[in-house]
Amino acid sequence: MSHSFAYIHLRCQENGPCVSGQINYHIGQNNRSRNSDGLFLEWYYENNTLTVRNDGFGFYPCFVFTNHSEIIVSTSPLAIIAQGGDGRLDPEAFAVFAWLGFFIDNETPFAHIRHLPPGSTLVWHNGQTTLQSDGPYMPEPCERSPQEATDGLIELTRASVARCIQEIDDDIMLPLSGGRDSRHILFELIRQGVRPRACVTVGDDATGSDG
Repeated sequence: MSHSFAYIHLRCQENGPCVSGQINYHIGQNNRSRNSDGLFLEWYYENNTLTVRNDGFGFYPCFVFTNHSEIIVSTSPLAIIAQGGDGRLDPEAFAVFAWLGFFIDNETPFAHIRHLPPGSTLVWHNGQTTLQSDGPYMPEPCERSPQEATDGLIELTRASVARCIQEIDDDIMLPLSGGRDSRHILFELIRQGVRPRACVTVGDDATGSDG
């Protein structure tokens, strides 16, 4: 399980931290710069210091286990448990999940594993952990007419899709949720000359047939 997801595991020892996993990890558009609004998750280990950062939406999953002598960071809580992290369950978090259908704040099903909050910079050095979080990205209010809002949505969607096209190859499989957003992305990809190899979706067979 630990090899299916990215992780880094640091343990304090007398001769310095013991390191296993991926020392440097990056996914997304940004890279060590708070000046971009791209979606990203990254960590890097330099000079006995681990730094973990994510975007203001917390788009990519990142989980953290830490105690007085070690830290494990991973894209999966199961990988953390596989590396020896405390996997005891959190009954209160489960109760909230059962009632609401989702976890709140940075809770997970596990009492000692937490989700990295959006817009965070976590630093670990010799067993000491600091976390600075700007919180979720909150757009500033603006006053526009309905037509201006429509035109702005079209413009931003086209710009976002164009930027993503520059960072991916032509072999695209696009999920379709059944809502409007994924369809707009599909139509814009085609408009810009990039036709997905396939689209995938999940749904019930209303006909009851086996085909």
